[in-house]
Amino acid sequence: MTDASKPNDPVALGRNLQLTGPHWTFIIRLYGDPGVQRACLLLQDSFGVDVSLLLTLVWYAAHGTGVDDGDVEALDQAVASWRGDVVKPLRTIRREIKPAAEHDGTVAGFRTKIKSIEIEAEQIEIALLVQAVNQRKRSGAAAKPAPIARTVETVVAFYAARAAATAATWQTLEVRAAIDSLSDAATRLAAEDR
Repeated sequence: MTDASKPNDPVALGRNLQLTGPHWTFIIRLYGDPGVQRACLLLQDSFGVDVSLLLTLVWYAAHGTGVDDGDVEALDQAVASWRGDVVKPLRTIRREIKPAAEHDGTVAGFRTKIKSIEIEAEQIEIALLVQAVNQRKRSGAAAKPAPIARTVETVVAFYAARAAATAATWQTLEVRAAIDSLSDAATRLAAEDR
C-alpha cells in the first residue's frame, strides 16, 4: 500500500479531490459505449495504456485543453504510484478470479465487490489527474487546444513507445480502428454536451 509520507505520493498531494463533476459524468458516459470499452481494453492490454489517464485527457481535449508528450509523461508520473499500488493489483485480482466466478456464486459476489472497489480506485486516479491538469493549466504548462483524435493518438503513442512497440505494431488496422472509435465517440459526446 502507498505510504502517505512519501514525497511523491499522489494521495498525500491529492487533498480535496473532486471525485464527481462534469469530468466524471463525461468519462462514465463515454466508457458506457461498447465500442469505447473494446477500444480502451485493446489499448490497455496491447500497450499498457492507462485508460483513466486516456479518458481524462480526452475530456480535457473535448473542452479545449490538448496535451503533448511532455504533458502525458508528467501526468503518468503523477499517478504512477496510485496506479501501481492500488488500481493494478485490484484489476489483477478481478481478472484472475473470473474463471472461478463463472462457476461459483460466492466468488462471483466477491468479484463484483472487487470490481466496484477498482472503479472507485480509478475514480480517485481520475480526480488526481484532474487536479494535476488544472495545476499545469494554472502554471501555463498545459498545451494549446488539440483535436480529440490527436490527444488519443498522443497518449497511445506515449504508451506504445514505453512498451517498445514499433510504429508498424501500434499502427495496425485494429489499433487504428480502436483510436478512431474512441475519438469519434468522444467527439459525438462532446457535441451533445454543447
